[in-house]
Amino acid sequence: MQVDRSRIRQLIQILKSSSAQELSVRDGEQMVRIRRCEGQPNTTEPCAPSPEQPPVSARPMAEATVPVRANLVGLFYRGSEAGAEPLVEVGDRIAEGQVVGTIDALRRLTEVLSPATGEVAEILAEDGHPVQYGEVLMRLHSSRGEG
Repeated sequence: MQVDRSRIRQLIQILKSSSAQELSVRDGEQMVRIRRCEGQPNTTEPCAPSPEQPPVSARPMAEATVPVRANLVGLFYRGSEAGAEPLVEVGDRIAEGQVVGTIDALRRLTEVLSPATGEVAEILAEDGHPVQYGEVLMRLHSSRGEG
């Protein structure tokens, strides 16, 4: 039996509504593990930045940035699949609804769509690394009000 996206969302809601730090569900050979960051029980930001990246708060960002967030737990790919060329790079102009990456959850790829039209300001998530629900994957300079 394959766990679907709606089931993963249900599991996330269960964890959010509890005081538990981690939730693991195993069904045969498949397993889903969702955990909170230590000391940050209700966070949606990444638990810790990668060693190559300074913390997000240490980066100056214009106020008009729009976060692109993970819509489920899984492995983030900058391309259409593992090993594929990145779909977007910093500085690229993108449209609202454009595919900017994919997330592999239990071997099922789900597209990550841009929530706004704008320019890719920074890419936070690393290709092939795990991401949590709500984690900021990249930021856009919004084009709202430009014209």
